[in-house]
Amino acid sequence: MEYKEDNTLPKVFICNAHGTIVSDIVTYGAIQGPAGGSISLSFSHRDILAVKKLKEKGIDVYMLASNIHSIEHETLNVIAKTLDVKFIYHDFKNAEDKKIWVNVYFGLSGDDIAYIGSDSSDLDMLYDAADSFIPRDAEKVLIDNADKTCSTIVDRDGGKGVLEEIVDNIYKL
Repeated sequence: MEYKEDNTLPKVFICNAHGTIVSDIVTYGAIQGPAGGSISLSFSHRDILAVKKLKEKGIDVYMLASNIHSIEHETLNVIAKTLDVKFIYHDFKNAEDKKIWVNVYFGLSGDDIAYIGSDSSDLDMLYDAADSFIPRDAEKVLIDNADKTCSTIVDRDGGKGVLEEIVDNIYKL
């Protein structure tokens, strides 16, 4: 794993919440609950603490989602509330649209953004972000393109302390 040699930190850290759940980033992938009722999720406590450390350093943390159903929206809201991060939903047309929208929405260039993602829709953002990360169990296309996107493959599977690994061992917070 690569470690940051300089002391630069991003202004914004974005976790892609694309797909059914963000199991690839912070949850164990366990969603329980009756249809139409309340849901319960399993989280890595280590990742919750990592988000807290990022925020203590003044780094805004966001979950970004697109093309989700209402139950997924409810689930992501629960995750965002539990992690104390901001949840943004936007209907992106494609990966390039996501990259442009993020830069305009935050008023930042990729130099000020850290991004973690685990599926093919993340390729453009991983390439554009100054710091980009993928869990070791990410989609094969991301693993195969890690060199091209300058992404760090984190030494953990999603939901098993990926954010903790980034915060403690790469940013050294």
